[in-house]
Amino acid sequence: MRTIVVKKYPEVFSAERVGRMPNDALFHAETTVLLRAARQNGGTLAERTLTVHVDESLCNNCWSALPYVGLELGNPTVTFVDSAGATNTMRDGTWLKSEIAK
Repeated sequence: MRTIVVKKYPEVFSAERVGRMPNDALFHAETTVLLRAARQNGGTLAERTLTVHVDESLCNNCWSALPYVGLELGNPTVTFVDSAGATNTMRDGTWLKSEIAK
């Protein structure tokens, strides 16, 4: 995945310091769960809607990287829910909505 996004989105993912931010988000749990789900579905998440529960709020690097990971995995609609109940939904290479837990 890192090779793909570095090549396709060089304005976001640096090839110079490939292990640095935001590229490191490609090894975070949020990306890993999407990659594993895609692998179990023939390598794609196209036309899927997923809810992923995480134990922390999304880091800045995940905010930058995850929409591109989604595009490469077939552009699913993914909502991340953190432990406080805040939700962040992505699709079409961008974040659609965020709701802070009440």
